[in-house]
Amino acid sequence: MTKLLALAIACAACFYCPAQTYQLAPPLMKTGAVFFSATSQLRFEFRQPGAVIRYTTDGSLPSASSKRYSGPITVTNNRTIVQARSFAKGFRPSEPVGQQFWKKGAGFTVENCSKPNERYSAKGTSSLNDNIGGSPALSNGNWLGFQSDTVIIDLSITYGKPVQEMMLDLLQAEDQWIFMPASVQWLAWNETRQAWDLMAEKKFNPEEPHAGSECQFTLLKAATAVQAKKQRVVMVPLQQLPDWHAGKGQPAWLFIDELKLY
Repeated sequence: MTKLLALAIACAACFYCPAQTYQLAPPLMKTGAVFFSATSQLRFEFRQPGAVIRYTTDGSLPSASSKRYSGPITVTNNRTIVQARSFAKGFRPSEPVGQQFWKKGAGFTVENCSKPNERYSAKGTSSLNDNIGGSPALSNGNWLGFQSDTVIIDLSITYGKPVQEMMLDLLQAEDQWIFMPASVQWLAWNETRQAWDLMAEKKFNPEEPHAGSECQFTLLKAATAVQAKKQRVVMVPLQQLPDWHAGKGQPAWLFIDELKLY
């Protein structure tokens, strides 16, 4: 009897163990402009009695002691990362949901751009700096899509303030054959040498699959401030899909939306 009683108590304890409780669903997120000039806003909703939403604005994972959400969050700073989770007694906290926000950045015009595929030409080169971000769904019509050897974008800076960082909003949706590029280069025209100087470069490795469809904010940082009036982006799309992909050996797609300079 003692052993049976001990077993019953152990089973009851296991039943009420926090590891066995249900996990809450994430809050519903409603964002304003991801790319903004002065301010943007973010709203969350979660309608369950006794549940609360807690959030952070520094990119950290919200905890039970994080600030409680009570109304729209106004974003004013560049690169702000807002994250939120649902909390309720007797439940495990939800997975986080959130968004990163980017200010408009330095002004420029696109002097020249490789021709995108006709199906994915958005509004032409103006789509690169219109503050209307593309979503993970291709149907929103804001992406420029390429399937070529090299993509070149030439920029003319519209005022003389030096910049040191470049951000590219790229789409990663590997199940739709859309990959990060093999490499991205940021170049600046050197008037003295009459040649392009390499300011920054980033390479990507497609060895590991990436699940789902996601906007990837890719940041390049120059070692020193860039004052050149003429600047260039060179992107090399992945020429062969990796062996683990259903389309292995075929060329990948490259999708870009916003381009920002800071």
